[in-house]
Amino acid sequence: MTRSTQQSIDTIIAQGEAELADGQTIIARFSAEALNKYHARTNSV
Repeated sequence: MTRSTQQSIDTIIAQGEAELADGQTIIARFSAEALNKYHARTNSV
């Protein structure tokens, strides 16, 4: 494997990890929002 091929692979992996972190942030935010709405609904009863 050439050096440039290895650098390309490393770049793709780094981009994938960054996108995964973004996705996890979105999921965490959505989960927190859903939990807040659930608590608001159950506390109002």
